[in-house]
Amino acid sequence: MTITVEQLSNRLGLECFGKIQMRIESVANFYSATRSQLTFLTSDKKHQELNHRFNCAVITTGALAGEIKAEAVIISPDPQLSLQKPCH
Repeated sequence: MTITVEQLSNRLGLECFGKIQMRIESVANFYSATRSQLTFLTSDKKHQELNHRFNCAVITTGALAGEIKAEAVIISPDPQLSLQKPCH
């Protein structure tokens, strides 16, 4: 099943920006995420590396959201916890 960034953020009650109609098919590890996948970023330790990843969706904190160069971004106070919530 695929879901758009916008649909996922709405179901989670979170803000999003970028290519919000981008389809997400799965969740992936930060280092292997590609187009149609969602990854998360919770600290700026990986921040420099993420600047080179333009083709994935990212769920991250508000503090990092404006600096990320991803196709689409979902803003969450706790990105890891948001990924664990059921989306019905």
